[in-house]
Amino acid sequence: MRPLGRRIGAALASAVLLSALAACSDDDSSSKDDETAGLLDASDMPFDKPQEGSLKKPDPLTQLSTSCVGIEQDVLYDADWTVEARKYFDDDQWSVTTAVFTPPSGSSNDDALAQVRTKAEQCIAEDPDLTVEPLDLGNGTYGFVVKDQQGGVDSARAYVALDGGALAQVSVQEMPPDEQPSSVLKGLVDEVD
Repeated sequence: MRPLGRRIGAALASAVLLSALAACSDDDSSSKDDETAGLLDASDMPFDKPQEGSLKKPDPLTQLSTSCVGIEQDVLYDADWTVEARKYFDDDQWSVTTAVFTPPSGSSNDDALAQVRTKAEQCIAEDPDLTVEPLDLGNGTYGFVVKDQQGGVDSARAYVALDGGALAQVSVQEMPPDEQPSSVLKGLVDEVD
């Protein structure tokens, strides 16, 4: 009788342990489900003590343009894409916006990066007074830097193609003058899931 009692006790202990492990793994997956893949968080920022602001959608990238430079993602809005966005900033030198654009339910639009790039390049061509430099950030990305009239960095943006046809956008509206926009964007793009 004693060996049977031990077997039942061991089985009960195993069941309790498996239930506890399942609960832990459920907690981990639910916290991941709450985060949109591709959307950066405060720990990804290249500066200390980032503050977070909520956004319905990303702000225009720059005020220097008289064309659609910096609002090229409107092609996605026109096609009923949804967006989730966050803004991170500090008290005086940094402002970074991160967003994820998701295609309408039932559509599998894998050329969103090409659409945004085409629109951005069209917008850039429409504004000959604006200096925009392309950035090479690697495969599956598109990026550019907007320069001010003195040749300094006004802002920078990158797009990253995500699995399932979604598109991540990372925009740097403010950063210290000694920072290189290509390095900052590359570091942020590398953090995109």
